[in-house]
Amino acid sequence: MLFIQAGFQSSEETLKISNNFSSPSDSYIQIAPGNTSAQIGLSLQINVESTFNLTKLHFVVSSKGQVVAAGTQNSSSFSLTPALSWAPAACVTVYCILSDGEIISDTAQISISQDSYVSLNWSSERAQPGEQVSLTVTGLESRSQLAVTVMGTQDDALQPDVNFKEEGV
Repeated sequence: MLFIQAGFQSSEETLKISNNFSSPSDSYIQIAPGNTSAQIGLSLQINVESTFNLTKLHFVVSSKGQVVAAGTQNSSSFSLTPALSWAPAACVTVYCILSDGEIISDTAQISISQDSYVSLNWSSERAQPGEQVSLTVTGLESRSQLAVTVMGTQDDALQPDVNFKEEGV
């Protein structure tokens, strides 16, 4: 409920705005309290409670005014994996359509952490000069564009046998 109180000179007015929605069939769903924050690439569990037997749930995830994920589930408990496009916050709306056409929904706001969405792994912690090592760079988003820069000191000279092998990210 929102109350707006305005005054001008000796006049004062109060406006009351309320949006109370009720279900004609007295049916409700609720995204059960759980994590209100998630991390990119890590599974986010969604649990839905209802006053009726759930058979099919639909979900829509939006972020920054865009739909970033959508789908249908046949269970009241399912998981979603946040992507970079969900950051910094996502709105998860879950809804179902009853046989009479009534739509029952609930929405949850989820903050998305952008920490560590790129990982680097060397084949060994230490190597001797001339020893072969490999570096694996992984991004959590498909079609990620990643770059690696090799730097040395002024005394170091890059040997002509240094090879870079690019594999799918």
